[in-house]
Amino acid sequence: MKNRSLTIKASILACGLVAAAAASAQEVVLKFATLSSPTMHLARDVLVPWAERVNVAGKGIVRIEPVFGENLANQANVYSRVQNNVVQVAWGLQVMVRGQFPLTDLVALPFIASKAEDSSVALWRLYASGKLAAEYKDIVPMALVVFPQYSVHATKPVKSLDDIRGMKVRAGGKVASDIVTALGGAPVSMSVSDMYQALSKQTVDATLVQWTAFQPFKLDEVTSHHLDGPFGSSAGMIFMARKAFDELPAGARDVIQKNSGEALSREYGAFWDRVQLEARNRTAGLPRHTLGVLSAQDAARGAKALSAVTDSWVRDTPGGAEILKAFREELSRIEARK
Repeated sequence: MKNRSLTIKASILACGLVAAAAASAQEVVLKFATLSSPTMHLARDVLVPWAERVNVAGKGIVRIEPVFGENLANQANVYSRVQNNVVQVAWGLQVMVRGQFPLTDLVALPFIASKAEDSSVALWRLYASGKLAAEYKDIVPMALVVFPQYSVHATKPVKSLDDIRGMKVRAGGKVASDIVTALGGAPVSMSVSDMYQALSKQTVDATLVQWTAFQPFKLDEVTSHHLDGPFGSSAGMIFMARKAFDELPAGARDVIQKNSGEALSREYGAFWDRVQLEARNRTAGLPRHTLGVLSAQDAARGAKALSAVTDSWVRDTPGGAEILKAFREELSRIEARK
């Protein structure tokens, strides 16, 4: 009788182990290319916490496994690495995928927006409405984010727009280059990863970039003079290939979607607003650094001079006028509810 009882208990235990193994085998594991070190503020404060929330909600169903560094992907190839299933989830920049996101590039236009949080929500709502469907047909974004506005960060004094004239200014993307040209500077197309060396070797006199780049790229070491202005921005995203997303079990898709979307985009944008302010305040306290903002007169002149950049973008971008109008309307609705 005792042996029979032990046999029954062993059978129950075995069944439990088999069930646990089956449940574990059904859990989908997705590699998440963060493209950063685990200590960088982006990974530490946004990317990893998001993955952890999904993992808690999707225990036994889906697990997102952050991959740090650039061994599997970098900003130049992450879009194709996701499409080729080298990684399943990634953080990336739309501007790095040439020709794929022309309407999303509206966020690069100057004197359109201010806060990253508001702009990120507005961009997500454009996507959710279907107005950007053609650009995102091959991927499913978990979040869309618009960075804070660009400032001019230079190795020589820059107190007004007049000081930009004749400067060699690093710019990322066509719209940013057009902005530099309209302000009388000479744009130098260059990725963010090359900024430090170019400024250090005086290949360029300045860079057009957000304050958010100061921590990861140590720009306070190679710039001393800064001029804030609404000089445009750029967009980023957390995304999956649509084919891979559609092939996930329904439960896994549901968990990911419930922890993504507008709320995550808002959180992401608010994070960048905080980083922008922290980096600016920290730099302001360093010796040798001067910080300036556009005077009312300069702001009016800048808006007038740079309106040509916006007009050119609208003229050269099919659907540009409609999407810009829709973005401005979303921003107005968001700001009115505050």
